[in-house]
Amino acid sequence: MAHLTQRSATAASSPPAPAITAGCRLFPRGKLGIRAVIVMPQTTPRIKVDGRARHGRRVILVGDSYADAKAHCDTLVARPG
Repeated sequence: MAHLTQRSATAASSPPAPAITAGCRLFPRGKLGIRAVIVMPQTTPRIKVDGRARHGRRVILVGDSYADAKAHCDTLVARPG
């Protein structure tokens, strides 16, 4: 996994996504400044979307494929602020 900073993002499929949300929950914004925003394809099963959101993470559904979600993730990281 890549080194995370305040302006990092990673696209992850189902197995790593719960670990990412759990890790950000252990180090909430304020301590390390890490905020989890999960970007998933619109075709993701509702149970997986709800699982990420249940941990208090912002979930963005975009596109029909993992590649679409990854492209949107890259766009979010490139934004200033």
